[in-house]
This record gives sequence, C-alpha cells and structure tokens, in this order.
Amino acid sequence: MTRELPSSAGDRILPETHDHRAIRADAMTDPHAEQPRSRESLELERLALENQKLRAELERRPSFWDRLQRISSSFAGLIAIAAFLFGVWQYVQQQNKELAARDNEMRKQSAARDQDFMKPLWERELATYLLASETVSTIAMVQGPKRQEAIEKFWMLYRGPLVIFETKALSAAMVAFGHCLDGTEKCAESDLNDRALAVSSAIQVAIEQHAALRVSEFSKDKFQY
Repeated sequence: MTRELPSSAGDRILPETHDHRAIRADAMTDPHAEQPRSRESLELERLALENQKLRAELERRPSFWDRLQRISSSFAGLIAIAAFLFGVWQYVQQQNKELAARDNEMRKQSAARDQDFMKPLWERELATYLLASETVSTIAMVQGPKRQEAIEKFWMLYRGPLVIFETKALSAAMVAFGHCLDGTEKCAESDLNDRALAVSSAIQVAIEQHAALRVSEFSKDKFQY
C-alpha cells in the first residue's frame, strides 16, 4: 500500500513507497545520528573522566618500595653526615687534649725554672727575716753596746735588704718599731716589746705567703718606692 507525499513541484503528490518508509525508519534508529544528551549521561561521563584522572594520579604516585628506597637513600646520607661530624668532633677533642697537655707541661717547666731561680733568693729572704726578728728582739730586751749595735743593724735592714722582701704588713710593723727609736713616739719598754713581737708575727705571715712564690709574683704585696 502506498501513501501520497506532498511534492515541491506544484500541487503534485508523489506516492510513498516501501523504500521511503524504510529509509525514514533507518534514520530514526541510526545510532550515529545526533541524539539529545540527558543529564544522567552527562553525569556518568563526568564521573568516568574523574575516575580516569584519579587512576592517572595513582599511577604517577611512587610505590611503597620506591618511597622506601628514597627514605633509605636519605637515611644513608644522614648517617654519612653524622659519621663525618663525629670524626670532626673526635679530632677537635684530641687536639684540645694535646693542647692542654702541652700547656700543662709548659707550666710545669716554667714553675721548675722559677723554683730554680727563686731558691737562692728564697734562702736569702729567710735569712733576712730571721735577722730582722733577732734585731728587734735584741733592741727590746738588751741594754748597752749590743743594743746600740742592734739599733744600727735595724736601720740598715729598714732602709736596705728588708725592703726587697718585706710585705706591706711587715713594713708597717717595722715603721711602728722605728718610731720608738727615732723619737717620733715615746714608747715604754712594754710598747717596744709589743712592737717587736708584731714585727716577728708579720715575718711569720710573710714567710707563709712567699713559700711558693714565683718570679712573676715577687713584687706582689710590696711597696714600690
């Protein structure tokens, strides 16, 4: 059975054949023909693209073994740096020990040289101290020519050898004793005895202070005239 189709050539109607209906049906069912896209299809397509993107990112990420290898390499580098720093620290410590040992040895040698130099000086200092103590005690206790001789010896020590060795305290004791001799003060016999004892006590302290004296410390606690 045929249907008449309108024609563009006037009012002439052409009959619709079976071939025409087949062509139109094929056009309606052609999968390649343009079809409107629904919201669901667009959403599915978006999800598919996101899945592909996520899969690509996961593929680009390093695996556990890759990360482990990188960590191991970094750890090995840190160990090497730590070993180097430890070696430097050991070297510095060894150098410091050697330097301290050299300084200690140099101090010992310097102390030995000072002791050798100070020995005769120390012996002379002791002799001068003992002479000064003997002199003031003679002046305080003896009368006559021996006392006058001791007074002359006192002024000799006061202005000479004792100045080299005396401490400030001993110098003050000698000055106080001399005031009794030169008339600066009027001293009774008891005052003279007390001041003689003060001189000997100052000598005792000076001996204790100078027992281990070094050359660089020889002028310590002394008057510089």
